[in-house]
Amino acid sequence: MRNLMGSLLLALALGACASTPKTETFVGVYMAGLEVDTFYPQARPLNPYWVAESDARVALRALAPANLTPGQGVRILATVEGELSRRGQYGPLGAYGRQLHISNVVSARLEDGGP
Repeated sequence: MRNLMGSLLLALALGACASTPKTETFVGVYMAGLEVDTFYPQARPLNPYWVAESDARVALRALAPANLTPGQGVRILATVEGELSRRGQYGPLGAYGRQLHISNVVSARLEDGGP
């Protein structure tokens, strides 16, 4: 009985560790516009992430000039901290394979030569 309880507790502890999201640092380009909230990581620019709603996303969008129309979009060079979702279907029409939950903006600035 004692061994069974010990095994169950160990299995629960290992399961909790495996399912806990890992906070990472991401460097890349955040793009925002009409139905666009995308992060292109510098390490894998061909595999963008959909950006989940958060206070940090609002802070990134606040860097956009006030005179932009929604369709113009904006590119922001950013270093952010957050968690990456499991593979799935995210964003409009499930077009993105991963979703980025940004918890903290480390640095961000408008890309030179932007719209």
